[in-house]
Amino acid sequence: MDDAPVTFPGPPWATRMESLLQKLVNLNENIIANQKKQYTALVNIYALAGSEDFELNALLQQVVDLLTPAPPPTPGPAVSFQITVEGDNEMAKKTATKFGKLKISILDNGTAVATISGIVDASGLATTFEAGSTAVWVCETAPGAGQDPNIVLTPAVDANGLPTGCGIAPGTPPALVSGDTLTCTVTQPATGAMTPETYNPVNVVAGPASTFVITVQ
Repeated sequence: MDDAPVTFPGPPWATRMESLLQKLVNLNENIIANQKKQYTALVNIYALAGSEDFELNALLQQVVDLLTPAPPPTPGPAVSFQITVEGDNEMAKKTATKFGKLKISILDNGTAVATISGIVDASGLATTFEAGSTAVWVCETAPGAGQDPNIVLTPAVDANGLPTGCGIAPGTPPALVSGDTLTCTVTQPATGAMTPETYNPVNVVAGPASTFVITVQ
């Protein structure tokens, strides 16, 4: 069988058309061949640099991990808190905590407020009381003596029913009180009763004529 190129019989314009089509076929074959060469070259380059590239990506990921701040730890159950006591009217100019020695004086129609603060977990992280926690407040002349009738306490809670503090006021009628100790015991449903926190002394002292003054010092 003759392998000579097939030619179109006909006028000269047909011959020129045949030549042009053959050039287009040859050009397309060259493009395909070049694409195969480029693909082969890329595969070879990837094979040579692939392991180094993977190592670089791993190193970059380690850098990203180091630069990304870790999420803050989740606080655990509350294990301790503090009591802050301050005057509840304009006559009380100073505050006192269970660790302090400052004194506040309140006139006979004034009150003081004990506020729970500094609630932390075992790691010292700020937290809150468990849902359903309750607080028992007592102001006693001596440990175990029971509530002093000459001091009136009014426990306070937040919108979720968790203890936040306690109002402190003289009894009715007011009577002198010296050296009472205010104690708060918080009980959480899961972990039980926490270590009680105390504040003292709580005093009711004589003020100007016909008045009494309650002081916390």
